[in-house]
Amino acid sequence: MKGVSTRERLTSRLRTVWPEPLPLEVGRLPRRSGSEGEEYLVLPRMSNPVMLLPAASVGAAGALARPDEGQRAPALNRALRLAQERGMLRLAPGLARVVVPGREGLIATFRRLVPEADAVVVRLGRPRPGRAVVLQALDPDGRTVAFAKCGRGEAIDTLRAERDHLHELAEHPVPGLTPPPVIGWAEDAGAAVLCLGPLTPVRPGSANGVPVSAMRALSTRNGRRNPVPFRETPLLRRLRMRADELTATSPDAGWLAVSATRLAERYAAQPVTVGSWHGDWVPWNMTRDGEQVLMWDWEHFEDDVLAGFDHLHYLAQTRRMRDGTEPSVEDAWLAESRAAMASDWGMTDTETEASIAAYLVLVNERYVADRIGARDQQPDRAGWSRDLLDRLLGGSP
Repeated sequence: MKGVSTRERLTSRLRTVWPEPLPLEVGRLPRRSGSEGEEYLVLPRMSNPVMLLPAASVGAAGALARPDEGQRAPALNRALRLAQERGMLRLAPGLARVVVPGREGLIATFRRLVPEADAVVVRLGRPRPGRAVVLQALDPDGRTVAFAKCGRGEAIDTLRAERDHLHELAEHPVPGLTPPPVIGWAEDAGAAVLCLGPLTPVRPGSANGVPVSAMRALSTRNGRRNPVPFRETPLLRRLRMRADELTATSPDAGWLAVSATRLAERYAAQPVTVGSWHGDWVPWNMTRDGEQVLMWDWEHFEDDVLAGFDHLHYLAQTRRMRDGTEPSVEDAWLAESRAAMASDWGMTDTETEASIAAYLVLVNERYVADRIGARDQQPDRAGWSRDLLDRLLGGSP
C-alpha cells in the first residue's frame, strides 16, 4: 500500500465493518445538518486511528473509560470523555470524521445480536494483517453491554478458534481467571462477528503486579506434566516449521530459521515443562475483581508451549511500554525474567535460558508475519528481536 494516503488507508481498514459498495465519507468538516448517515469522530487522529466514536451519542463517552491495569494517558481520556458527555467533542476543529450509512454493514449484524445497544463504538487498534476490528456496545448511560470482534478473510479462522477456546474455558474454568462469555456468533457474506459479554469488576482488586498464580493455573489447566526433552516438544516443531514458512515467503526472515536451528541444537536435550498460555497477557488486557483476574483477547491462546511464557511476555511488554527498547532495557528484562523463572516457576538456569530464547523466537515469528503483510504500516522493530536473539544464541548453527 505504498503511496496510499492516510485517508485511503483509514477507509481501507474500515471496510472490515462497512464493506464495498457501502459509501464512506472521510473528512474534517462536521456532517451537514439534515444529511444522511451516521457521523463518527476519529480518535485520536486520522494518521493514528484507534477509535471511532458516534458523534451524537452521549452514552458513547463511556467507551473512553478503561478499567484495565495498563491504561495509557488517563488524563486525556478523562478530558475527552467529559467533552463527549457535554456534546463539545464533535465541535472540536480539525478532528477527523467518518460518515457512514446508518446501521448497515457489520454494525447491523452486531445490533441484531445485541438489541439493547444504544451506541456502537468502533475500536481499530494497531494495524495488522488479519486483525479483528472490535465493536463496543453501550447503553444510554454509557455502560458497556457487549463487545464484538469482526473480521474478514483469514481473520475468520482466528475468530472461530478464539470462540472455540472460550467455549472450552467456560466448560473447564481455570481457577482465578475469568475470560469473557460468548453471547453470539454470526457469519455473513464473507465476514464473521464474535459477540462477547463485558468483563466488569465489581470489587476492588485484592492484589497488583504480575498475577503469577493465575498464570500458573492456566499453564497447568490440563494437569501438571513431567518435564520432557526440548527436542520432543510440539512447540519446537512449530517454531521450526513457522520459521521455514516465513523464510519461503520472505527471504529477509531467514534469520528466524537460523535462530530456530540454534535454539534446537543448543537445548535439544534440556528437560522443559510444557503448558498453556494466553499469548498476550499484558496489563492492558486484564483487570481484577477481588482475587479474580478478568482477561480479554484470547486470539493467541495456545497449548503445548513452555511454562512461564505468559510471565515472560508480561515482563517484556511492560518494560517495552515503560522504558523503551535499548539494550540496557533488554538486559534489565533478562535479569528480571531469570529471577522470576527461578523463584516463581522453579526452573533451573538452563531451562530458564531455553524458555527465554524459545519465547523470543515465537514472538518474533509473530511480528515478522505481521510485517510481511503490512510493510508500509509496521515500523521496523527495535529491541527484543534479532540482536537480542543473536546475543543469546550467537554463533554458527
